[in-house]
Amino acid sequence: MRRLLAGLVAVLSLSLITAQLSAAAVTPGAKCSKAGATSTYNGKKYTCVKSGKKLVWNKGVAVAKPAPAASATPTPVATPTPTPTPTATVNVPSQPFTYSDPCEKDPETPAEWLQFDSWYRSSGNDCVGPFRIVETTLTSSVPTTPTNFTPLDIATCKIPRNPAKQNTLGFETDPGRLAFFNSIKHPSPDTVYQVVPIYTLDAPDRGTRPSEDYKKYFDFMTAWTKHASDNGSKVEFRVPEKYLEFPENITSYNLIHERKQEDAIRFNAALTKYVDSKIDFKGTNVVIVLLPPGSKGGIVQQVGLHRIITNEGEFIISTFPPYTIESGFSGTNFLHPMWWIHELQHVGIGFDDNNQTDEDAPHQWGVISRYAATDLLGWQKWLASFWSDNQVICLSKTASSTAWIIPSQIKNSGKKLIAIPVDSKRVILIESMRSTGLNFKMPVSTQGALVYIVDTNVTKSHDGIRLLLPANRKTITLVPKGATLNTVKFNNSDAPLKKDDYVVFEGIKITVVESGDFGDVIKVEKV
Repeated sequence: MRRLLAGLVAVLSLSLITAQLSAAAVTPGAKCSKAGATSTYNGKKYTCVKSGKKLVWNKGVAVAKPAPAASATPTPVATPTPTPTPTATVNVPSQPFTYSDPCEKDPETPAEWLQFDSWYRSSGNDCVGPFRIVETTLTSSVPTTPTNFTPLDIATCKIPRNPAKQNTLGFETDPGRLAFFNSIKHPSPDTVYQVVPIYTLDAPDRGTRPSEDYKKYFDFMTAWTKHASDNGSKVEFRVPEKYLEFPENITSYNLIHERKQEDAIRFNAALTKYVDSKIDFKGTNVVIVLLPPGSKGGIVQQVGLHRIITNEGEFIISTFPPYTIESGFSGTNFLHPMWWIHELQHVGIGFDDNNQTDEDAPHQWGVISRYAATDLLGWQKWLASFWSDNQVICLSKTASSTAWIIPSQIKNSGKKLIAIPVDSKRVILIESMRSTGLNFKMPVSTQGALVYIVDTNVTKSHDGIRLLLPANRKTITLVPKGATLNTVKFNNSDAPLKKDDYVVFEGIKITVVESGDFGDVIKVEKV
């Protein structure tokens, strides 16, 4: 009996201590003592996580409140005008980990990608992009700064594509080319992918199903498309039940990344010969050719093959390497699912690689970068129809305006992009960057309002988008390869403007006047 009473006292004491801990004040970023420990304060549950070498409290996750009684009347929430109230997505708790580097290993990497993640890092890739998307809702808080702007006609901000530039940088305005541009504007919200799985003399059939072999890629691409498409999507992957015979050595076609046009023409003709009668390509937008996993690594690289002509029409076509985990071949980056997004942007809509060398270069901002570690820029999402005209605020460069944009990575149909036309060939873009969505590994230093300019006067490759850097502070410069772990691996990672930061470009001053989980309030004025 004494032991039982002693045990009850101990349990009650522990409960009281736990209750006291849960009620104690917690400050995000403050030191804590034990990784994994939790504390509930002011309606949020905080977790003690490792950040660098320190243990700190994370941002916390809202604790669900009890459902109100059926007779209760909901209290209306006031929203600022003229900005419409954004619609929140289904809430999924954010990750309980604070990242210090967008290339850092994700402790919550999905199980199907764990083996690849380890092998990919061991193969010399010093930056590994995300394998998942973190969905979060728009916060219920709103800025206190009043908005005040008169938008321009949205067409004013749609600067036209320069016909002299091979890659897509602006909107297609030529009526004669518009139908063609729309046919290649993929990936987009409604892309239909026709997978053509083949086995060859040098990549034999292994008796597996392509729908299972590459399921993780199809799932990743589908999840990304649905996340990026704020106004609905109909993405679809069509996959035959088995690999189709291609009775030749595929190595004879020399399908390397920097392929020759004649090799692409030969392969497309042979592929049509062997598979066209076995696949109905009707309704297809993009054709993806795949080999059985375990085929010789690097036997085929990622290759944009331009257009394939079938009985049902012409379609964009690309190969990707077989899913083979072995060392000793080049092009391992093409096996990362982020590189599927990266390369399909080239093959389809024709987005160009980022400038990586100049002081004001985007470097890793956007999936069209050397590491493919972050999502598409807002300008590119608008061009590809992931965002609608209604999500863009077109502002005058001469009028004084104050506008609110929500975080670009939260799935939401609200205002996400400010566009300021400088002239008929240049436009300034502003979007709110936060660590969520496909960019969930971005550290705190990267959060803020990213300001960049698109210049269609530029016709050389790997150029045309430049950052407008803060005028009141220096941004981070490149940390040499081989430096200490958890250091930022690209220039201008902290280029987004924080509160009171500003940029000035040709007499246009852009300032962040309020910033928070709700996004950023931007003031534009002539100086």
